[in-house]
Amino acid sequence: MIVYAITPKKHETAWLRYQLELVGSGVSVISRKLGVSHQAVSNVINGRCHSARIEEEIAKTIGYPSWNEMFRTLRSSS
Repeated sequence: MIVYAITPKKHETAWLRYQLELVGSGVSVISRKLGVSHQAVSNVINGRCHSARIEEEIAKTIGYPSWNEMFRTLRSSS
């Protein structure tokens, strides 16, 4: 079974960046930790592309078990 990553909606990208700031992280911190470009992380947050590794790190950093679970939780509380 193939599981596709949820693509963030426009307002969710701001939420993601804010959540990263709250935990003392950000795009630069994630990119350095994973050894990828700042733009690669930004593209994932903005929904322009998917990377399981980047999505997983963002979700884990914010405190969620997975990228999709993070968005399911966010969307169910709206």
